[in-house]
Amino acid sequence: MGLFNLTNYKDLSDIELFIKIEKYDPYALEELYSRYSPLLYSLAARIVNDYQISEKILIDTFVSLWRKIDLFDFDSGNTFTWLVTLTRNKAVEHIRAKHTDGPLSDLSDDEYEDFFIIPDLDEKIESLDLVSAMKKRSSVENAVNSLTEAQKYVLYLSYYDGFTVNDIAEKLNIPLTTIRSKIMISLHSLRDNLLDDSILAGKNNDINEMIAAYAVGCMDNENHSYFKKHKKTGGYLPEKQLGELQTIISLLPIALNEISIADDLKDRLGYKLLEIHKKILDNSLPDRRIAKNIDETTEKKAQPPIPRVVEEQVNKNSFQELEHVKEDAPENLKSKLFWFFNFLLLAGLILFSYLLSDETSRLNEKVESMKKQLTKINSETSAAKDFITEHMGFIDFFNNPNIFVIPLVGGKENPKSYGRFFLSLDAGEGLLELKKMPKLSPNEYYSLWRIRKNATQNLASFKLVPENKYIKIAQITNGPRERVLQFILTVESKINAEKPSDQVYLSGKVLDP
Repeated sequence: MGLFNLTNYKDLSDIELFIKIEKYDPYALEELYSRYSPLLYSLAARIVNDYQISEKILIDTFVSLWRKIDLFDFDSGNTFTWLVTLTRNKAVEHIRAKHTDGPLSDLSDDEYEDFFIIPDLDEKIESLDLVSAMKKRSSVENAVNSLTEAQKYVLYLSYYDGFTVNDIAEKLNIPLTTIRSKIMISLHSLRDNLLDDSILAGKNNDINEMIAAYAVGCMDNENHSYFKKHKKTGGYLPEKQLGELQTIISLLPIALNEISIADDLKDRLGYKLLEIHKKILDNSLPDRRIAKNIDETTEKKAQPPIPRVVEEQVNKNSFQELEHVKEDAPENLKSKLFWFFNFLLLAGLILFSYLLSDETSRLNEKVESMKKQLTKINSETSAAKDFITEHMGFIDFFNNPNIFVIPLVGGKENPKSYGRFFLSLDAGEGLLELKKMPKLSPNEYYSLWRIRKNATQNLASFKLVPENKYIKIAQITNGPRERVLQFILTVESKINAEKPSDQVYLSGKVLDP
């Protein structure tokens, strides 16, 4: 049983639950957790590839919702995009933080999260909740399948794997402008396939590419800050384009297979919220709702006008003082001018000294920053070489014609396993990628089978080698084409078995057009 006692909350809409959460209603948060946690947990697991860390990210997402709901735009009502983007940002931040020495910013944790992690959705984004989003699942799958493999690969690198635009360009040794363009084209293609009345993009490709990168969340912090400032200060953006792309990219995770969540996770979230409330009560954490209300009240208060009697008295006193200065001027003018010019000279010297000291400090900081950047560049260059070496076979394979991508899902023997089989029948070869596969005994082998109407073919028998990310399957015969191609992965007691065993670990199908 959960920490909270839910009553009559299941009939409320997502935005109604958000409104109640703003008033510290724990039942509303539990109901929202029940609705969204399978999707958000599956998204976090897809990004970090670690179930325990995914649980922490899921809890942290709802804690941030509880604490920082003041940053949600209630006018838009887009609860779905906000929650999905928040979870994705937290998971990607975990990946980036692992590969960065030292803090990612000089900001405090709260300031950093407010600026870089909490979703900054377009003001004109349309409303979307979980129920409406899940109805689009088949449309999303079709739209993704309509992309080229290169477009999907770059889009997944940026959205799921957490690479920035610069990272992708450096790791694949492809020009930065090409990567920006591919991400923009991929996202616009998804939008055009999902929205019947999507708006036309502006003619400025630089702006379009920046909007796409911001929507996907693959900018580095410097460009993120620049674009956010451009947006906040009223810089030009094609109307509604950012909101549409932010919604489109947030729909990608609904095509993921849901992963079961630990039963006690809801209780752990409840205890975490109790800790938060204790800190708010003892003033070690600010109550942001109160702060927001104070700020809004202060903004609404007009400055009181100066009473007319006081205004007249001020003017009268000023006039009398001016007359007094005029009377004393002949006697004290030279003395006053002397001290006045000496004061200006002293102020100028102080200002010059300050500017010189400040400029020296900035130069020293730039030198230190350049040293760090050089170290980072050397490290990333080495990492890029390793990446290219590891993925060269994958990149070469995609030069083959007519490639099928066949998702493989876990069977009854091991439902947590999954993978992909990249197949080119015309080239007669394929690449097999496997995830979370169990270890086999010394006398057991994995076998990949192609199942046809009248024949079953053992394509390959092998053992997994940890350093080999992809298993190359060669000499695949290209016989008579069939409408449905089915592939299974089994465990066999001998190499090159003639018939598949009952131990099916993965399976997948694809239509052969």
